[in-house]
This record gives sequence, C-alpha cells and structure tokens, in this order.
Amino acid sequence: MIIAIGNDERHPNMEKIEERDPMQTMQGLISFPMAEAEELIDMEKNLMSVKRIISLMGSQINELLEYTKMEKGLISPKKQSFSKDDLRKQIEFLLQPLCEDKELSYRIDFDGMEDVTFMTDKGMLVQLFWQLLDNAAQYTEEGGRITFQAYTKERTLETVTNCFVIRDNGIGMSRQFQEYLFQPFMRERNRLSESIEGTGLGMYIVQQIVKIMDGEIQVESKENEGTSFTITITSPCCSIMHEGKTKFLEDLTILRKKRVLLCEDRVENAMQTCKRLENAGMLVDIAKDGYEAIELFRNSKLYYYDAVLMNVRMKAINGLETTSRIRHLDREDAYLIPFVALIFDTYDENMIKPIEGGMDAQIDEPVDIGELLKHLVTFWKRYKE
Repeated sequence: MIIAIGNDERHPNMEKIEERDPMQTMQGLISFPMAEAEELIDMEKNLMSVKRIISLMGSQINELLEYTKMEKGLISPKKQSFSKDDLRKQIEFLLQPLCEDKELSYRIDFDGMEDVTFMTDKGMLVQLFWQLLDNAAQYTEEGGRITFQAYTKERTLETVTNCFVIRDNGIGMSRQFQEYLFQPFMRERNRLSESIEGTGLGMYIVQQIVKIMDGEIQVESKENEGTSFTITITSPCCSIMHEGKTKFLEDLTILRKKRVLLCEDRVENAMQTCKRLENAGMLVDIAKDGYEAIELFRNSKLYYYDAVLMNVRMKAINGLETTSRIRHLDREDAYLIPFVALIFDTYDENMIKPIEGGMDAQIDEPVDIGELLKHLVTFWKRYKE
C-alpha cells in the first residue's frame, strides 16, 4: 500500500510517500475471513481486495523499475516512423476507457498538426501521454472534461516540431506544489488524493521521458480550475512519405496473399490489427488465446502459415509460452516460420526478450505495416535461400 509518512515541512498539504510491504495487508485480508467470517460474501470481498492489491503492486514495481533505469541513464530513444493517423488512434485507444470509467467527456483535436510522418520512439511517446492522461482522469471529478490537442509549431525540410497539450478542468494544483511537481515520490494532499494509490513517480517519469527525447514541458494549473501540460518535441521527418513512398508501395505487394496467424486475446486490438493486415492484402486467421493458436497451427497443412503475430501478454497462456509450444511441435515449419512479438508496453522487462522466447522480432501495437514488411521480407528471403 502507499501511505503518507508525514507532511513535507515546505508545504503542509504535500506528502512524501514510500512503499510498505503489501504482503502484510494481503495476509490480514485472507486470514480474517478464514478465522472469523461466517458468510462467504466476506471471503469473496476480501479476496477481491487482494486481487486489487496485487495489480497495484505490479504497477508500482514497473514504475520503480522505470525510475531506476532513468536514474542510471539506461534508456535511450529508438527511431521509428509515426504518422499523425497512428498517433490519433493511440490517443483514442488510451483516452476512451479512462473517461468511460469516470463518466468524463473528452475531445481530441489534431486539426493543427501537419500530416507528416516523423521519426520517434513510439513506445516512449505513448508512455508519456498515458502518464499525463491517466493523471488527468484521476484528478478530474465525474462530469469533467479532458482535451488532447496536437499542432505543428514549425516545419523544415528535415524536421518537424509538434506541440501536444493535455488539458483538464479537474481540481488543479497549488502554486507551491508546482515547484515540486516533477520530484520523485511527491504528491499533493487534496480531496481526491486519499482515494488514489500510486508511487508518486508518474510526473518524474514524464519529465525524464521529455528530457530523453530532447523536448520541453510546461505546466499551468490553478486550484479548482484545472491543469494544462504542453509538451514540445522536435523530430526528424520520415523519408518514407517522400521519395521512398513509391518504393514502399511496390514492396507492399510482397505481403499479398500471405497468410498470417494473429494471436490476440483483446477483441478490439485483434480487429484493428486484422483490418490493417487485410488492407495490405494479407490473409488472416485470428486465435483468441494461446491454446487456440497452438491447435490452429497443429491442425494446419505444412507451410500453411507464412508468419505468426503474437501478443506476448495474453492472459490464458502468454505469447512466449505459446510460441515455445508451437516451436516444439513435430513439424518442419514450426521451426522455420517467423514469429513477430506484438508489444504494447516497450518497457516491460519480462517481454522484451523475443529471441530468448522463440520470437524473431518485435513491433509495437497497433501494427505499423511498414515495420512489419521490413521484418517479414527479411525472414522470407532468408528462408528461401
């Protein structure tokens, strides 16, 4: 659990937080109904609390790992192509469930952003926006509103400078606390903070990501009026939208009629990825979990599938285990077929090991057809030789 260990002397409504061992809480929740409760409903209620705490622990551990890696300078941005349309879909994917959970309204405005594909670390950028949007949702009361705005500030032949604004009409922050906003393990005590659990690392991680990406961040906030974050990032323009576009479209024909086994247990993601693959001319079979993927592959004809796209975080049986089981099937194509890991959180330490888990490569979700093409063409040429 996250608890306060006393007010900060610099500001009476600011608290510094630390992590206590959640095992004590879980032991109490489990032992109480086993020893004294007479009704099954008490047991069920406490076990649900245990489940919630375990989920919280996972989130806290991930944030602490991020904090450690950033402190040691172990994170550097990758260069990936990211289009205006892809970014809009990612923001919609993040923002919609956050607002539905708290009955908030939202608006996404990309009218001022030029339609230029730019080079950036997609996972890092999405993580940055997730932290800010999640924070906005937590500190905005029911009936409130969140806005995400993107616009282009400057454009040259080689670079594009985009501004991203996350604005809410929530409870805001005091002027005193804003001086300590980006320090680790700090948060302001207010009428909503009692019901919000966390490590106090979210804003620190946001600031570090902005620094790593050579960007700038500004914050404006007033108590009981809301908060606005503005992030400015300059990125190289992607050549694929200029002289490379024709070559890309020609290469795309290689994907036509290729059959892919898509292993994805999230229906919305499966439909979105399937649509992109089919638009590129590919044939797609969807497995809703790892067990179904194994059976589909086992019962298919030899070399029926040309590639397997695997969500590594499926629930029933994860993608790494599913891949291992398919690789060990007694058939030649199980060893040769390319496996591509689908990653949403690129900083998950347990998942960024595609080669160790039997994968050949990894790409982010939603699938970038250009990136997928690059990997698959390499695999198919190698196997042909």
